Amino acid sequence: MTATSGNRRSRRELEAPRDLIRFERAGEEVRLEASADATLLVLSGKPIDKPIAGYGPFVLSTREEIMTAMRDVQEGRFGRLSSG
Repeated sequence: MTATSGNRRSRRELEAPRDLIRFERAGEEVRLEASADATLLVLSGKPIDKPIAGYGPFVLSTREEIMTAMRDVQEGRFGRLSSG
């Protein structure tokens, strides 16, 4: 979860906009407190239970996979979008 505007409090800590909060898998509820208007972005999904490596726009499982993807882009093997 992240706030795109406004401060909020969770886990008894005050977080600022753009701070990313990751909640543990255990539990059934999340309690939040906003001292003023706030806009939140909440994402959820099934855990992938794999390592995560990121660089620029790439998010894969290993550094080696990222290096391969970067080479594919540089060599034109990543695909293209048509303009029409």
